Amino acid sequence: MFLAAVSMAVAAGVEVARKNIMQDGGYNTQVIANASYNASTLSVFAQIPQYFIVGASEVFTSITGLEFAYSQSPKALQGVVMGLFLLTTGLGSYVGSLLVIIVNAATKGHEWFPDEINEGYIEYYFILLSVMMIINLGIFCIVAHYYTYVQYGILNPEPPPDYGAVGKNSESPDIKLNGEGFDQRDKAVLLKDGSLSESEI
Repeated sequence: MFLAAVSMAVAAGVEVARKNIMQDGGYNTQVIANASYNASTLSVFAQIPQYFIVGASEVFTSITGLEFAYSQSPKALQGVVMGLFLLTTGLGSYVGSLLVIIVNAATKGHEWFPDEINEGYIEYYFILLSVMMIINLGIFCIVAHYYTYVQYGILNPEPPPDYGAVGKNSESPDIKLNGEGFDQRDKAVLLKDGSLSESEI
């Protein structure tokens, strides 16, 4: 979330630079669908940093979020919880579109997103997004601090080994414990479970 906020701040800076260049005469007139548009001479590669940062943010968020949804949900609901996490990505796109409508309605007469983009204030919108993400990050840190993690194995316990059968059906017992025969597989099970130590063999 921090990287996403930084990305929006960088995007705001690029937009300000683009408009400043145009004010100094650095623009080209393009005709698209019989309509003339003024395009800044600022290189499109100036947008690489903001997309790189937001891409890194998406990688960190998606991987961590999916792992959290998987590990902190009951085994029978892991797919559902992971699906709900992915649903938030789609809902985020709709919320972003709704936010544009709300912003334009609130800034009527001086719209941040007018039909002529060069007369708008998109940099303000980017700054708004950055501030919202910083606030979201603060809320996330508070929730994460007080969250109690579910220990793996409590929700998804592994079935306990059948100790009553250990050693009884061994075809080639080669370890003795209290007079009973144990093969190598039985030994590995008990050592891994912690019920048996090397000194007890």
